[in-house]
Amino acid sequence: MWFAPLIAIISLLASLPAIASAWIGHNTDSPALKNPENLPVGAWRPVDLKAVQAGNTDESSKAPVPPFQVGQLKYRGSLILTSPDRRFGGFSGLRLTTDGSSLYAISDRAQWLIAEPVYDELGAITALQQVRMATLERHNGEILSGAAGDAEGLELTPDGGAIISFERYHRVDHYRQDRSDRFRYRQRLLHNEIARGLESNGALESVILLKDSRVLTIAEKSAKPSSWSEAEQKLIDNNAVPGWLSPPAIWYEGGDDWSPVIYKPAEGFSVTDLAQDQMTGDVYVLERLYSRSTGVRCRITRLDLAKINPGSTLQGEEIARLNMLHGIDNLEAMDLKRTQDGRLMLYLMSDDNFNIAQRTVLMSWEITDR
Repeated sequence: MWFAPLIAIISLLASLPAIASAWIGHNTDSPALKNPENLPVGAWRPVDLKAVQAGNTDESSKAPVPPFQVGQLKYRGSLILTSPDRRFGGFSGLRLTTDGSSLYAISDRAQWLIAEPVYDELGAITALQQVRMATLERHNGEILSGAAGDAEGLELTPDGGAIISFERYHRVDHYRQDRSDRFRYRQRLLHNEIARGLESNGALESVILLKDSRVLTIAEKSAKPSSWSEAEQKLIDNNAVPGWLSPPAIWYEGGDDWSPVIYKPAEGFSVTDLAQDQMTGDVYVLERLYSRSTGVRCRITRLDLAKINPGSTLQGEEIARLNMLHGIDNLEAMDLKRTQDGRLMLYLMSDDNFNIAQRTVLMSWEITDR
């Protein structure tokens, strides 16, 4: 029926914050969080979490928002996540384990989050159980905090570890899990000197471990041309942003042999995350744009894995463009998962920047052929 999409949009609009126009982004310097429980660095602790379906005013109302289509995305549901824990929020990276039984996220205040997602029959995440958080570890074993702890991109590795990209102090690090399930710093994969010339708050927002074992990271904003070689400068033009591509297995073997690549987002948009369909190999890119006049918007594009090569200029095929009328917030995190019947689900998570005008939203969409 024609009115179903209208009802859905009205329902989602009801969940928008009244002062959404006050969106200003996160502070330049994240505070150094203390460890009042005196737990070991990286130790998991339970977190009290409330998850309410978008459009509902309380947990007792379970009526879902009617599905609607935007481009090649079919809306399947959203959760508004809140917690009294002051460390909760600012989530910029999202990954599900291969079987979908665990959800991991990292925040720009150097915090891990893990939860057990509950799915409905269509693949939408309807609840998060057994929610826990932990601090990220510095290379010397101490708590990672402050500007150096601005974690942005997250990827899980086959050995049970993780790869994290950072901005402000630009780098990509590899973590491993110990016997107590704590993530421990293992090695630096991409050094600050390689990601030179990037803006402090516009650097390595995204990272992905491709099916062929190469690591790809793309910056949010462009670099200062003077910091690049003449050959690299030729790659940058017209709103393009730099990225770096590793040879296979660098995440495990180490090394600093990275090659530059270029990505062209839509005018005014910035890259905030990457995810891959493990069945087809296609890489999906999340781009975000914010202005005070129109609010926050995002677009999802798709890249052919075969076109991702050293020195290449990448430009994704747009599959959908979303705005605040679709219930989004500052979307910075994304992952994909195939359902048992083969459908491809897209999960998006927002960074609330610890800002009262924003929300932590976990959205579920199905990618269709249309």
